[in-house]
Amino acid sequence: MLVKILTPYGKVLEREAYLVSFRTPEGSMGVLPRRAPIITCLAVSKVKIVSDGDVEEIE
Repeated sequence: MLVKILTPYGKVLEREAYLVSFRTPEGSMGVLPRRAPIITCLAVSKVKIVSDGDVEEIE
C-alpha cells in the first residue's frame, strides 16, 4: 500500500509499506493493505512502517 504522511509544511514521507502503526489522540492504530483509506491526526509519537521484512520507526 502507498503510505503518505503530510504536515501543514509539506510531505514528510511517501513510500510503499505492508503495515503502518501509530498513535492518534484517540489511541493506537494499525493499517494493513486492502483496507479503507484513512485520514487522521497523529499524536506525538513514533510511526512504525513495515515493508519487505524491514521495520522503520519515524519520530
